Amino acid sequence: MQSWIVSVAVLVGGGWTFYTFVALDMAKRAEKELFAQAQVNIKIAAREEDLGNGRSCVVAIVEVANAGGRNVFLDYSEKPFSVRRVSFDQAGNSHFGEELFQPNLWGSRVLRGGETDQYPFLVSVRDPGMYIVQFRVPLPQREMEEHLRAGGPPGKIYWQGSSVVNVRGKG
Repeated sequence: MQSWIVSVAVLVGGGWTFYTFVALDMAKRAEKELFAQAQVNIKIAAREEDLGNGRSCVVAIVEVANAGGRNVFLDYSEKPFSVRRVSFDQAGNSHFGEELFQPNLWGSRVLRGGETDQYPFLVSVRDPGMYIVQFRVPLPQREMEEHLRAGGPPGKIYWQGSSVVNVRGKG
């Protein structure tokens, strides 16, 4: 009788251990999937091209990658690509010129988890100098909720990438 009780106790204990391991592992996986975020990384490769008429063009390839585990909706309606000349005063402080935008060519896009897309941009510039090239996209509602839940500040938040190009004005 005693060996029977020990056998039942071992079976119940082993069953309970197996159950909690499987149940907890499944719970962790479900929680991980529930809180998986999109993680958008933006890289810009920019260069100057001579237009031959005294003007230059900033040519950029913007790479947008979703390194996260969840699909993400990207809204491009706010003119995501811009170029801005940077000048420096006598003390070395930087000042930004007028922001130039490329017309909106894409309205929106769903970027799948692990997917990468590339966009070409061209903006004509008149004056030589240093230019900041920027691409920015606002966080969609779902990602903004995750941002706030994690303690991030309220307000409009953007995924963004930037680069610098020196326009020498060869034209």
